[in-house]
Amino acid sequence: MKNRHSRAGESRKVAENLYRYSSNGIYYARFRFAGKEIQKSLKTDDRELARRRLRDELDRAEKVDLKRCGFDRLPRLTRCS
Repeated sequence: MKNRHSRAGESRKVAENLYRYSSNGIYYARFRFAGKEIQKSLKTDDRELARRRLRDELDRAEKVDLKRCGFDRLPRLTRCS
């Protein structure tokens, strides 16, 4: 039986916290928040639009009230390198 979930491409870092998947050209945001790595599709293959959406994702993560979620002792936001 053939494995349907094999990956044909790989993620390549194109800027800080910005990665591009080689097989489909889609950009992804990748960063750490509250001790967890977040990887989210930016749903675009346009680099400038991806940079704007990445900025929006980082801003949105900064606005989360960690005390309300019970994570008040964890570090806020760490950019992946």
